[in-house]
This record gives sequence, C-alpha cells and structure tokens, in this order.
Amino acid sequence: MTLAAARLVVQTPPEPALQAAFRQCGAPVQSAPAPCYIGCMKLRETYRVEASLERVWDALLDPEVVRDCVPGIRAFDVVSPDSYRVEIGVKVGLFSGALTGTLNVTDRAHHSSYRMMVNGAGPMTNLSGEALVSLAAEGEAATIVTLDGEVSVTGSLARVGQRFMSSAAKSQFDHFFGKLREKLE
Repeated sequence: MTLAAARLVVQTPPEPALQAAFRQCGAPVQSAPAPCYIGCMKLRETYRVEASLERVWDALLDPEVVRDCVPGIRAFDVVSPDSYRVEIGVKVGLFSGALTGTLNVTDRAHHSSYRMMVNGAGPMTNLSGEALVSLAAEGEAATIVTLDGEVSVTGSLARVGQRFMSSAAKSQFDHFFGKLREKLE
C-alpha cells in the first residue's frame, strides 16, 4: 500500500495549477477560505481465504456478513440491492470521529469482480474512494481476493492523520478479512 499526501492551500477560486494537482491524485476540486488538506492513497491488497470462490463471492456481497466484518461499524443500512448507507467510527492518529456516507457496488462480473465506490463525511472531513475487488479461485477450496483502488481524504482526517492513513487502512482491511475468514473457514 502506498500513500501520497500533501498540504494544499486553495484560494477562492482555485488556480488552474492547483486544480490539476487535485485531479492528479483523484481529489475533488474545491475552494476553501482556509487551508485545505488533501490525502490521496492508492490501495493494493491481496488476501487468501480458505473457502470456495462461490462462498467468498456470496459472503462479500451479503450485507449481514459485511456488517459483521467491518471494524467500527455503527450503521449499515440497505438502500437498494447494491447501495448501502453506512456510519463508521474512525480513529486515525489524533483524529477520532464518525464518518457517514454511502457504499455502492457496481460493474459485477459474476464470481470474478465488482467495483466498490464509497463516499463519506465526518467532522470537517470528506472521503471518497473506489476499488476494484477481484476474486480468483486457487484450487477448489481457496480464493484470492485482490483490492485495487484509491481513496482521497480532505479536511481534518487528512491533516491530522496523513502519516497514519496507510497503516490504518491496512489494519482495517486485515481486520475485515480476518473476520471474513472466521466466518468461512
């Protein structure tokens, strides 16, 4: 997992060079009268689960299983079959608070991959991200799950937690897949 974070001061309206810097790391272009902190993080994690591809696929798309595996989950409500409203308690470095937002699943390729998009907001913080979740059978009794995506964070979480975001994200994924393994293995 790699992390690229920067402190960018954006004047109203943003200069074209700053707009380009925002877009380069995938962060939304925004104006702010005060300093705006942006953290961009690329995610690439691979996990092995000792369960068949079908069982892992079904579990990853089962709202009850996901709710039970996400650390810090406070709410996980089904809005539609591929859309969820979530609230998660977060502690990264000195930042502590709740993020509320949406999780959407798109581009399903049955038993192969899907795209996951997340948007959230908390105390003076915004987060958006997208990841491709790919599954591959390893024999008949194991599955390799690969997450490949990026997240952009603005505000307090980016400012206070930028040095910790990479390790915190890895810890969250490790916890999730640890719980998933407990359910399936």
